[in-house]
Amino acid sequence: MRTLSIRTRLIFLFTLQIIIVFFAGGFCLDWRLQRTLESELADKLQSLASAAALQVDAELLLNLSPGDEESRTYHNLRSQLQSVMEQIGARRIFVFSNDRRSLVDTEPLTRIGSEYVFLEVSVGELAVLFAGKPASSPLFQGSDGRLYKTGFAPIFLDGDVAAGLALEGSAETLDAIQKVRRDLLLLGVAVLLGSIILGFLFSQRITIPINRLKLAAQRIARGDYEATVEIKSSDEIGFLGHTMEDMRRAIVQRDIRQKAMLAGVAHEIRNPLGGIELFAGLLASELQNDKEKKEAEKILKEVQNLKKVVTDFLDYARPNRSQKENCRIKDIFQEAQMLMAHELNGCRVEFSETNPEQTAWVDPQHLKRLLLNLMKNAVQAMSGSGTINLNVAANERNVMLSFSDTGPGIAPEIREQIFEPFFTKREGGTGLGLAIVKSLVEENGGTIEVADVEGARFEIVLPQR
Repeated sequence: MRTLSIRTRLIFLFTLQIIIVFFAGGFCLDWRLQRTLESELADKLQSLASAAALQVDAELLLNLSPGDEESRTYHNLRSQLQSVMEQIGARRIFVFSNDRRSLVDTEPLTRIGSEYVFLEVSVGELAVLFAGKPASSPLFQGSDGRLYKTGFAPIFLDGDVAAGLALEGSAETLDAIQKVRRDLLLLGVAVLLGSIILGFLFSQRITIPINRLKLAAQRIARGDYEATVEIKSSDEIGFLGHTMEDMRRAIVQRDIRQKAMLAGVAHEIRNPLGGIELFAGLLASELQNDKEKKEAEKILKEVQNLKKVVTDFLDYARPNRSQKENCRIKDIFQEAQMLMAHELNGCRVEFSETNPEQTAWVDPQHLKRLLLNLMKNAVQAMSGSGTINLNVAANERNVMLSFSDTGPGIAPEIREQIFEPFFTKREGGTGLGLAIVKSLVEENGGTIEVADVEGARFEIVLPQR
């Protein structure tokens, strides 16, 4: 499962925080604005309903009964309510009894005694009304799709509540909330885009130094200790960068000391080995007894093996600086093959390239040495039976050398270790052959990797001039 990058997570976290703060603030603003406007509308409707209730004659009202819609009293009361409705711009005014039945209504089709079923949703408000106090209904949506609210006021007779007056008013002031919501939505989109941009800019200040540290760590992991770790900030990332730079310098100094010590020891061993080789050769040439002569030749052979080991140590400890020139790869490979002719033990060697004149910008001695080391490893791995192949390809900038053999290959669990100095799985090996190959490739500005295939295949990339 692929994990999100630090930059993506920072942008997401930064944006999420801004969205939460913005929408929480917008919700609170919307809630408070609606509560305030609704409260103001309720007070206004209750005041208007109370004023209208004072103009209704309770005695005349209570004398009405079903079927009196054509009476003078009903017409006078209805005309009075219609006049009030027109003056204050109300939607509807009606008077009802305690059992929610109509007494007078500005709606012409409502008959006396008709039950107002819709008042069932205002049971609590009606209880307040008939207790002698004004009240107001919740907001409701009319048939025209607009919001309305009803103010209730009691109509008194001899100190008792004789009936209730309801005044329906339009909640036009609450339309402002809808506009505010639209504005908040547009502002939210702008804030979202702005937060993403700010999050991106903010994350760059963190991720760019981290990426530099990442690249520096990768270089150090590859064994490239030349480039310094440059982190200029003074925060925790800067502290980490300075610590990594101190580590790099310590590794370089330790590597220098180890190579110097290794070179010193190898040099001290090399001198007496030369004397032993000389005297063993003289002894072998003077002895007449075949058995004694073979023993002297064994001494000479082991000394020569030791000299090779010492030479490997010196090559690793004191590598020569590359003297680059345009080298024809086929010529260098044939030289290495000729030097290995007596050690191939029946192994076949193949060479293929797309361009017979292909060159690389490298030190010819370095190229020959690394090819020799790869050939020796391949011959030892195949135990005298198999094929060694070098395929050469190129692009505009680099030359790609694919060196492979048909041996048992390299186990996946040790592919990351084979280029480490002194790592070997072969009895009697020094573990420096591939370490020297890697060192020579990098000295010439190239790279080397082990391919994940059957057998052993090394992919080498070298520069063209």
